[in-house]
Amino acid sequence: MGHKKSHRPYGWCLGALAVTIAVFAAGQLFLCVAYPRNAVGFRLEEGDAANLQGFTLQGLWRQSETAMLSFTLKDGELSTKPRLSNSESDTTWMMARCNLCVPEEDWQEVDAAAEGSYVSGAYGAYFLKTSYEGMQYNAQVTHLEAMYTLTAADGTDRSIRFSLGELETAEPVTVTAELYGEKGNQESYGYFVSAGAVQDIDADIRDVQVLSSTDQVALYIQGGNGESGGIYCVRKFCTSDEIRKQVPEVTVHGVSVPSQTEPYGSIEEVCPFEEGEEMVVCDNQENTRLRTGRWMLTQTQDGTLFLRLLDEEWRPMNRIELDTKLTAGQTVTALPAMRSDEIVFTVADETGAGKTVLLRMQDENIGMQEELALVPESPPITAGFSEDGSRIMTVQETKKELTGTVPGSVQEHYLSSQSLTEELQCSAMAVTGWQIQVYSSQNSATPVLTASLEYGLPQRWREEVWMNGIYDSERTIYLFRVIPAWQTEEAPA
Repeated sequence: MGHKKSHRPYGWCLGALAVTIAVFAAGQLFLCVAYPRNAVGFRLEEGDAANLQGFTLQGLWRQSETAMLSFTLKDGELSTKPRLSNSESDTTWMMARCNLCVPEEDWQEVDAAAEGSYVSGAYGAYFLKTSYEGMQYNAQVTHLEAMYTLTAADGTDRSIRFSLGELETAEPVTVTAELYGEKGNQESYGYFVSAGAVQDIDADIRDVQVLSSTDQVALYIQGGNGESGGIYCVRKFCTSDEIRKQVPEVTVHGVSVPSQTEPYGSIEEVCPFEEGEEMVVCDNQENTRLRTGRWMLTQTQDGTLFLRLLDEEWRPMNRIELDTKLTAGQTVTALPAMRSDEIVFTVADETGAGKTVLLRMQDENIGMQEELALVPESPPITAGFSEDGSRIMTVQETKKELTGTVPGSVQEHYLSSQSLTEELQCSAMAVTGWQIQVYSSQNSATPVLTASLEYGLPQRWREEVWMNGIYDSERTIYLFRVIPAWQTEEAPA
């Protein structure tokens, strides 16, 4: 009796799975065996290695666009771990704009006084070219309402709009309305002007900053118009269809257009500020994180600094006055912390001089505090207390000038319209290592230990140097960064 051959439709799935496993295994084998683990070297230069006990410094070296090497210096012992980069990100890019619009109560009066002119044009190309025509109306006003719109640039078609209050300008401002026919290359709209297009406007427009656009969109809205500032969270975005249903229409010379002053979506104030208190603009805002929550700096009109501790929902936990003040021209930069219960930031003037402030938090209060002088030529990239608080570690970058010659083929590729008559010399400053210093908490003037982490040059450094020569730029090559403690499972509590 013959055997009938059976067809298994899932056989190709098993084959694909086997190929996937083989590729994954090959990648892991490369990471475990072929990756240059010794590319990061540690060297003790001066002092007793025992002074490194109680410190954990974590960093990341981007070898290429997809391969990275993470390293950890813990209690003086260096370890490395290769890994592939994760291109996925939970951060959504937000597009923001602020328009100065004619308030609803002034609409009819402004529309009646507006002067119109005929406009026409075309968009597209060749056989897809489409002409359009319409009317433009301009009016002069001094009474406006600031409307802020935030749009998610992730293809989800969602945005939110809210009012920042009404304002008076010292001089008249020109607002515009445009009406187009069915072939218009943009929708008709009512009277407004972009806040960014108005030069030297003598009016207070409340500032808005996007603090987070990950799983929860948080905003700082500056105080003004009799209202205190604070932190707000977006509770509801609206789609285009929802906006069309919710936003009423107004009339411009007999034609209905969507209102520019009708808010949509919703925001909630989660952390109101005290009267006269404003958020300090902080460079590298992404470093203002703790393991359970976040921190921010605020200031009063006399420059007094306050530390605000916030939970994961951006709600206030504590407000602590700091023994320092900001003066005109000083900037604040948040640094990645070596421990998830520590806060590090610098305060610097135009010359780069200033101080590094290091705080260790305990039960929502400051448990330890230290201020270190800031050297303009070598600002720190991180700092931290030892586990017992008896010592302080600071880390600076060491740089080296790299030089090279751009090959003719590379020049031809990027500079095809230019004559290639001579070799193109190029150079760039590159971070090639970190300098480590440890101080006693009782004496931060003289280090008790000096050491360094030194990195090899990845293959991509040559391309980075070439780009400096091709585009005549002076950018510094940064391929190494500190991993903030709140991002890692291994970080000390």
